[in-house]
Amino acid sequence: MNKRPLAGLCLALLVLAAVIPNAAAGPQTNQTIKKAPLDPNAGILLLKPDLVIRKIWFAKWVENPNVSPLVPITTSLKQGVKVWMVCDLGNDGPGNVKGLWTLGFYIDGVMKWNNSWGDLGAGKPLRGLGPYTPGALGSHNYKCTLDVYAQITESHEDNNNKEILFMVIK
Repeated sequence: MNKRPLAGLCLALLVLAAVIPNAAAGPQTNQTIKKAPLDPNAGILLLKPDLVIRKIWFAKWVENPNVSPLVPITTSLKQGVKVWMVCDLGNDGPGNVKGLWTLGFYIDGVMKWNNSWGDLGAGKPLRGLGPYTPGALGSHNYKCTLDVYAQITESHEDNNNKEILFMVIK
């Protein structure tokens, strides 16, 4: 048997293997495997907080709401009679709120009161209160806004407002 064609075939395969990197048979130990770069914020995105307003309402005025229970007002508000604006909220996201943020209380689009808050753990509730004395008679709008100045990056920014209509009578 002539060894020349076999040697030529082997030489041709070696040349192909050198020119085309993946043409060689068997494991290739000198290849580098390129991995996609890791996103350092990927885990953080999953752990964002989510401030959510659950309910807003008015309560009868008490001097110390930390000691006396709040009693909801289920009728129209009386002109000149001081009440509490109440905003029940929570952090429904998996991440903790870190840093200062503002809770705003608005009547007919005008901020009447605000609270500054700090850290709030994941899954924790919170109640904000603001005093209000109704002036003008008629129909009005009460709105509560979380994170007024957008200081907290949340998983959902579309649930930071809630509003209700109310009446003021004599």
